[in-house]
Amino acid sequence: VVYESDMEQYIFSRDEVLDALEKMEIKYGIDKDIIEKIVKDRTYGRDITVARGLAPEDGVDAKFDFYFDTELTSKPMIREDGSVDYHNMRLFELVSAGDKLVEYTPPTSGLYGYDVRGKLLIPKSGKPKSPMRGRGFTVSEDGLTYYAEIDGKVEYRNYDLNVRNVLTIPGDVDLSTGNIDFNGDIDIRGNVISGMSVCARGSISINGHVEAAVIKADKN
Repeated sequence: VVYESDMEQYIFSRDEVLDALEKMEIKYGIDKDIIEKIVKDRTYGRDITVARGLAPEDGVDAKFDFYFDTELTSKPMIREDGSVDYHNMRLFELVSAGDKLVEYTPPTSGLYGYDVRGKLLIPKSGKPKSPMRGRGFTVSEDGLTYYAEIDGKVEYRNYDLNVRNVLTIPGDVDLSTGNIDFNGDIDIRGNVISGMSVCARGSISINGHVEAAVIKADKN
C-alpha cells in the first residue's frame, strides 16, 4: 500500500497495475476504466474496487398454482348491498370434467457465478415437489398440468387432490349448510329443514325427513 504522503515517489502505469493484479491471480471482473482513472488521477492510498466477481443466483423452488379456492369457509355469503345471505354458503368448489385444476412449475437450477480469481461459484438448486395423489383427475403427458376427470367437487389437502361426484351431508340441511346445489349425487344423512333447497344433477338420497323444502334431482 502506498500512502498519500509517499505518492509523489510513484507513478504507476495502467499495465503495471494490471500486471500486479495478474500476479495476485485476479483475472475476472476487472474494471479497466476505474484503473485508467486511478492511474490518471494518481489516486493512491485508498480502498477502491477494481475487480468484482459475480454472485451465484440460487434456483427457485418448484410450486403448484391452483385454479380453484383451496381455503373455503362455511361463512355465509355477503350480498352486493352488504346484507348477509344465510341460505347460501361456499362449502365446496364445483368443477366440470376437463377443467384445469393445478399447474406445476418445476424448480430451476440457478445461475453459476465466479470470484475475481476465476473460481466457479455453484448455486443452490431449487427443491422439487412431490406429485399430487388422489382420484378424479388426469395429468398431462409432461406431468405439469392436472385436469378434472369428472364433474363434482374438488378437494385439496397436503398433496391429496380429489374430485368427487358424491356430496355427503353428515347432518341436516339447514342454515349451517345453506342451500345445496351440486353437479353430482347428494347423500343427506339427516333432515332437510323448512325453507331450504337441495338441487342435484344426479340423484338425491335423504335418510331423514323433509319439511317445507325444495328438492330437485335430475336423476332419482
